Formats: sequence, structure tokens, C-alpha cells
Amino acid sequence: AADPEPLVISLPQWVVRAQERLGLDPSQQWDLRLLVDGNAERLREMRERYAGRETTDARRGQLEEMAALQLRFRSELRGILTPQQLSEWDELIEELLGQVHLRHAPRMADSH
Repeated sequence: AADPEPLVISLPQWVVRAQERLGLDPSQQWDLRLLVDGNAERLREMRERYAGRETTDARRGQLEEMAALQLRFRSELRGILTPQQLSEWDELIEELLGQVHLRHAPRMADSH
């Protein structure tokens, strides 16, 4: 089976980690959850709209929409987190992305 898309599938896990790490209060946790779910839904809808469209225009359109979604997510996130929590958030995301890259990288030890 192909690897599931890490951030979508492990959503609750990384959101829980973020909540713990940032020390979010219950209303922040709720707002973050709604934001993350809404964002996942918008991404899914976008993927469906572009499914099977391989043209350069379609790809460019998808990239532009993706960028717009990220900006929207970011500005809504700013409304939920304190500046301190926001910088913690960025660190956590960097770590998670690093782990994802490591997981998909060929293991050096296996290549003898």
C-alpha cells in the first residue's frame, strides 16, 4: 500500500502534540480543531476539482489555490494563537516536516 498522506492521516496526532506543546486552553483547542478540519476539507475539495487535470494551467491553478489556502490558514491561526505560541507552532511544523522527509528518504544504512 502507498504511504498515506502524513499530515492528513495523522491529523489528530500532530494536533494533539501541538496543543500540548503550545499549552492551548480549551477554547483555543476547539478553534484550532475547527480550523484544521476546515482546511483539510478545503484541500480535499480542491484536489477533487483538479483530479485528472494534468495541464500546465491546471497545475498552476492548483498551486495558486494551495498558496491561498496556506495564507488563509496562517491568518486564521494568528487569530487563535499568541505570538509566542505561533513561533512554537512554526518550530513544531518544521520538526514534523523534517520527520516526514526523513521517513521517505532512502536509509543510508541499507545501501551496502
